[in-house]
Amino acid sequence: MHLLYFHGSTLRAYDAMGKMAFLEALNPRALFDSVHMVDLDPRGRTDLEEVRGRFRFTSVGLERLGPGRLAKLRALRQAVVRLAADPRPELVVGDDANLLGLSARWAARRAGAPYALCVFYDNDLHHRLTGRGALGFLSSRRLEAALEWIVFRGATGVYGGNRGYLDYGLRHGARPERAHLGSWSVDEIFYADPAAAHPDGREVFFVGRLHPLKYVEDLLDALTRLPPEIRLDVAGEGPHRSRLAERIGALGLDGRVRLLGLVSREEVLARMQAARVLVVTQGFNAAVESLLSGRPVVAYDHECNAEVVRDGETGLLVPFRDVGALVHAARRVLEDPALAARLGAVGRERMLEECSIPASIEHRRRFLEGCLAG
Repeated sequence: MHLLYFHGSTLRAYDAMGKMAFLEALNPRALFDSVHMVDLDPRGRTDLEEVRGRFRFTSVGLERLGPGRLAKLRALRQAVVRLAADPRPELVVGDDANLLGLSARWAARRAGAPYALCVFYDNDLHHRLTGRGALGFLSSRRLEAALEWIVFRGATGVYGGNRGYLDYGLRHGARPERAHLGSWSVDEIFYADPAAAHPDGREVFFVGRLHPLKYVEDLLDALTRLPPEIRLDVAGEGPHRSRLAERIGALGLDGRVRLLGLVSREEVLARMQAARVLVVTQGFNAAVESLLSGRPVVAYDHECNAEVVRDGETGLLVPFRDVGALVHAARRVLEDPALAARLGAVGRERMLEECSIPASIEHRRRFLEGCLAG
């Protein structure tokens, strides 16, 4: 059997993120003889291919026939026709209900096979925060939602990485009898025994892309209300870096905040261990990784964070963008070592149970077998 998977990632990305073990979750117990992972590169001018065991990775260059929208659509059509036939898949999967999902539906119709969807984001939330849809070439969220309904409705199965994402799929057309609640897992390095603390760590640590939707400015504002000996390290890179640097200077925080840029996963783990509190603003993946560190976590009640950061049990949860509440929660952790130790220990214990890679593999196996059975 052959699985065609519009996944949006490359073999290089899997290697870089330390997620090679997670490939087993995409083909649990070697359910498929071969898996073709397809990434759609909007600026790529050639198709790139790599093979690793049963997995074949293709990055489709959508600018292969030119940069315009019609040229990209023609390039996508050619790729879909080829992918649906060589070899013919028994199942097609898309990792969203947008471009990847539409491509999966298109390829499945060409191949005469069923298609399924995996949901790892909430596009309603994206629109509320940005005023834009996930598909940049559509100006209307209403039109985008109509396309999502068609894609969700026709899927033989819909997999949600957590309850919030599955509920988003159900709101937009996924059939309840075909919906599967899975589990979330992260890079395998986070499940190892905690690393030694970094010798140059700071009291508060944040890791994430430097983007407006990560709300790093909130951390800077919070720091101005914390004692002057409390310092912040920010690991990550992105388009918001220069603006954050200006804000740090304007607030007089040059000696208390460091923008570390991109650092290795090993250094991230070491700096987590050195910190007295980890802050999560946006990103479910970041919440799970932070909890696995065994350090106390303070998080915004945003996106799906509340599913894993349970207030007073695995961490402290505060209202979204309430800087005063963020300061209060950070003070509680900083001033109460017993509370910090308990939250860190329970948070790691729960994530090892609920978000393990084996659990994710088992959920995927049940889901894929159900899709094949119809």
